[in-house]
Amino acid sequence: MEFTSKRRMSLFSLLLVVLLSTGCASNSTSRAGWSDVRQAASEAFMDRSTWLPLVAAGVFAMNDYDEQVTEWASEKTPLFGSTKRADDGSDRLSQLSHVTLAVSAMPSISSLKEDGMWKSATATFKRLRPALGAHLVNIAFTQTSKDHINRERPDGEGSESFPSGHTSYSVVSAIQASNLIDRMDIPQATKRNLRLANYSVAGLSAWARLEANRHYPSDVLTSFAVGNFAAGFVNRLLEKKMNDRNELLFLDTNGNTGIRLTYAYAW
Repeated sequence: MEFTSKRRMSLFSLLLVVLLSTGCASNSTSRAGWSDVRQAASEAFMDRSTWLPLVAAGVFAMNDYDEQVTEWASEKTPLFGSTKRADDGSDRLSQLSHVTLAVSAMPSISSLKEDGMWKSATATFKRLRPALGAHLVNIAFTQTSKDHINRERPDGEGSESFPSGHTSYSVVSAIQASNLIDRMDIPQATKRNLRLANYSVAGLSAWARLEANRHYPSDVLTSFAVGNFAAGFVNRLLEKKMNDRNELLFLDTNGNTGIRLTYAYAW
């Protein structure tokens, strides 16, 4: 049976979005109204790191720059040397961005010794909560777009060119890892260098998709926007509005529950 993008999305969501029906919890609930959702979405969209890549993608799409740049990159392969190495490199770079995110959320040695394994693991999961939510938003948008837009890839192999999943996933991980790094008790210069490294990995992953002849510039630029929007939206909403049961309630204007999203972590 073919493992389609829809099945990948469903399986990934199943791992993260599960009902949490047991466990100790506070009776208090942090409630998010639809106005909070709209405000978070609006602020995330108006962030210049969201709309600037969209504008650039439009410029490429409206001219012949898309085809020209991809053709040049895939023929010259200035960084990776061949389309095969670029394709493999984009996979490794995307995976590296996820590993960096996980490492950034891990507790320090001193915290591990002081708090113990279980408490430290729980704290790590809480730090990763916004990243998990952002990846869900990103996956939903990216896979839905691929399934409905059906843009043919530059190499002619498949119709999932728009947008680039490698790029949007790497951008989400880079942003969330950088946010975690900002909270670390380390020198500012170290923070700056680590953030630069995170975004460089995402940028290289995007460029590798061009050299691999798998995407056009407008694909990866749109993916930068999508990844930034997903991370910004979740950071503005979920991190502040989650209660102790990992629940987020969307309420109507009368205070009635419209949607209750509950998730737990699955191994």
